[in-house]
Amino acid sequence: PDAPPRVDIDLPHDVGRSMIAYTVQPTSLAMRRSLARLPLPDDVSVVSIVRDGAIRSPAEVEHLAVGDDVLLMTPAEHLA
Repeated sequence: PDAPPRVDIDLPHDVGRSMIAYTVQPTSLAMRRSLARLPLPDDVSVVSIVRDGAIRSPAEVEHLAVGDDVLLMTPAEHLA
């Protein structure tokens, strides 16, 4: 499947990390696993999930759903 569109959120450069947001697409393989079992690198973390206009913590969401906006914190070099 094609990569979903992503939004980059600018953070101060001295943080050394970037924040990005993806919208879960209908064909996303991420919906097949629980959020805790997504194969993310150790230095990437889920910050929050926006579902139906409400911001939810990762602890509140077991599985991603179509249309969820997922905010991730990642080292800046992962986005190069």
